[in-house]
Amino acid sequence: MFPKSRMAVLVTLALVAINSPTVAQRTRDQALSARVDSLVERYRAGRHVPGIAIAVVRSGTVIKARGYGFANLELDVPVTPKTLFGPGSISKQFVATAIMQLVEDGKVRLDDPITRYIDSLPAHWGRIAVSHLLTHTSGVPEEHWLPNFVEFDRFEHNQLDVLRTIFADSLESAPGAVWAYRNSGYRMLGMIIERVSGESLWSFLQRRIFAPTGMATTRSSDPKTLIPHRAQGYGREHGRIVNRDAVTESAAFSEGG
Repeated sequence: MFPKSRMAVLVTLALVAINSPTVAQRTRDQALSARVDSLVERYRAGRHVPGIAIAVVRSGTVIKARGYGFANLELDVPVTPKTLFGPGSISKQFVATAIMQLVEDGKVRLDDPITRYIDSLPAHWGRIAVSHLLTHTSGVPEEHWLPNFVEFDRFEHNQLDVLRTIFADSLESAPGAVWAYRNSGYRMLGMIIERVSGESLWSFLQRRIFAPTGMATTRSSDPKTLIPHRAQGYGREHGRIVNRDAVTESAAFSEGG
């Protein structure tokens, strides 16, 4: 019989051999990696996207993480797997999750009128339930970004003041009757989160979602804060790439901050 120490070494070597990728597997992975590179670059060039970061995951393991293009065109800063991008309206799914956490806590009910949680709303909004905001079926019109979209994004705002721009407007449909994507509905959901939790939206999301799930770099996109590895935002005007103006924390708020 083998000594225990030698047996342990043999077992370890056997496990390494079993778990090590074969030459054929490595060849397939290299071919897959090259194909991914080609697809991403083709997409990036075709859509005129300055920079992209991707991850390929197999069975819970990241087998490829790479950046393509630039995080900042003016400074020639390349995208890397550490580059942070602003997800914009994808923020809404975190806001929806936060609302459902408050529902599970017994602090919010989906069929409650929103006037129960937000003061000073028009009387004709009393038929709108929390669930209508979540599902974009409230009938509330879109906010008026005064004086214009660009100027609105540059300044900080009181959330109720933003909503006041549409208080005089009629509902565009009966609550629950028609689906229509509305930023204004998700602004109100952010206000409900702050009212019910007693915390800022960002504090609640950090405590209840980001920290527990290990999302260590996910945060508010406040333009005044120094955020390492943040990509510059870009848009297209008249066929050319231009810098996108920064959006303040309270302007984007729970719609896309």
